[in-house]
Amino acid sequence: MTTQDIDFSKLKKAAFKIDVEGHELAVLAGMELFLRSYDYLEMLIVVEVHSLNFDNVKRFFEANDFKLSWPDAEAVTAFHQRDGAAIDLIYHRPRGTGVAI
Repeated sequence: MTTQDIDFSKLKKAAFKIDVEGHELAVLAGMELFLRSYDYLEMLIVVEVHSLNFDNVKRFFEANDFKLSWPDAEAVTAFHQRDGAAIDLIYHRPRGTGVAI
């Protein structure tokens, strides 16, 4: 199935789970045009992030108007200080706040 197979114009929300063992940035880079093209969708993305990729993943989501929904800042800070660790983060973008292309 590809994005051409789905009529996104009828959707209001979309959710994704990314668990790719350290390759989060490659997957997110591949999703960027989709995220920008469908900025009218409310989106929830759960991504397992490895500590080495954390800062770049955070910057990616911020650049695309996503906010961290879970866990709280204290838990993220504790995780970020452990090399080699992985954590699930939940990012949310309300409907219609995306970056125009």
